[in-house]
Amino acid sequence: MTPGKRTYVLDTNVLIHDPTALFKFEEHDVFLPMQVIEELDNT
Repeated sequence: MTPGKRTYVLDTNVLIHDPTALFKFEEHDVFLPMQVIEELDNT
């Protein structure tokens, strides 16, 4: 991991509140657990 680079794991609530949040972490790594994708698929 590069200095200053962070890893974020997004929760379902983050993406429900702001669907574009995934693109706001530019230089950082963002992970979506499969459960988040499944929950969003069911909404």
